Amino acid sequence: MGKKYSNVGVLNLIQATEESIQEIEKINNVGLLVYSQKNAYLVPKLNVKNIGQTIMVEKNVKMANGVYKVDSAYLKIVDDNETVFINGAVIVNVDVTLEELLQKNITFIVNGIIYSPSHLNGAIQSKLLTTNGTLVSYEGPEPKLENGNLHLTTGYLEGLREGTNLLVNGIITIDEHVDLTLLKEKIARLDINGTIRYYDFQQPLISGKLGINGNQNIIPKGYQVLSTQTHLNKHNIKRYKQQSIYTTKPIFIDSTITREGLNEAFSSIHSLSYILCPEGTEDILFEKLANLENEVFVYVKNYIAVKEETWFSTNFKQLDPQTTIIIQDQLTINDTLTHADIDHISEIILAGDILVVDETTKVILKKKISQSFKGEIHVLQDHDEQIATNIGELVL
Repeated sequence: MGKKYSNVGVLNLIQATEESIQEIEKINNVGLLVYSQKNAYLVPKLNVKNIGQTIMVEKNVKMANGVYKVDSAYLKIVDDNETVFINGAVIVNVDVTLEELLQKNITFIVNGIIYSPSHLNGAIQSKLLTTNGTLVSYEGPEPKLENGNLHLTTGYLEGLREGTNLLVNGIITIDEHVDLTLLKEKIARLDINGTIRYYDFQQPLISGKLGINGNQNIIPKGYQVLSTQTHLNKHNIKRYKQQSIYTTKPIFIDSTITREGLNEAFSSIHSLSYILCPEGTEDILFEKLANLENEVFVYVKNYIAVKEETWFSTNFKQLDPQTTIIIQDQLTINDTLTHADIDHISEIILAGDILVVDETTKVILKKKISQSFKGEIHVLQDHDEQIATNIGELVL
């Protein structure tokens, strides 16, 4: 049994060989698969599931993720005959001359957006082997670059010049109360390499300026955004007074919360993740849900949420009777389970993966799994084997 991977941003097969892929058993959820013409025959030999996009390139390509700047200094030192694959955004600086760009025998492959001074558009296009994105012309200063998390407010806009091209490499949230007139004046174009969050009533203005290599979340007007995973109990739920909430993260509802408390706290819930609630409150939740595709899981008595942990049979034995276990990321079980080890627990919810050491344990666990959300059970070859998850770039 070979190596297993899950949630890979870029799977780079440009220099892959028969030998480099032979230990790969399975790869789940790949955002972008890149391979060369010479080794295209290897792609069907890999067990890869859920591929967002594939691109074929030449061999010996330099890879870059995020924002790639091409300025005069770069062109002076870059090697001739170099090909660069950029997954993100390219900014061609205003100090680049047509002569120095044309005299360099370099080429680009771009999955994303290219910002170029207008007079260099033709030259840049001649340097593109292929592109899956947009070429944007700009006049004057180069685009303003923001890395990381940006909360775009009226105050932020006041510090920009009119007609700014804004490029965000990360996450941007448009404030609900931002001055839309000012936004229209100050931002000519808004490009995202990552995620943008904005409100539905802002969409007519935002969509006309937006270019995105990533995800967008549209928030209903009047909804409070919960940006992190939320655990609600009888104390902290009192801060909500008939509020509408929006979240892309899980919500866990404690058994101390009554139906009345839940009903009084929220008028509407718009979730893009899942909700775990005590038995007897699910009907109230369904009445509150704005997103009918939302997953709601129910537990009987109590629950435990597992992120990335390693357990043994003794960990299961120590759980209280009728405990529901929800696997959020990855649980590794390092010994063989028996029915007696888990008979007392209520059920297991798979929102992540479980790694086990043998088929016997897998079969026993399956009898406790009544609800699944994207997760699987994997049998490891030995105790040292792992499944690698959430990888930005995997090079084989």
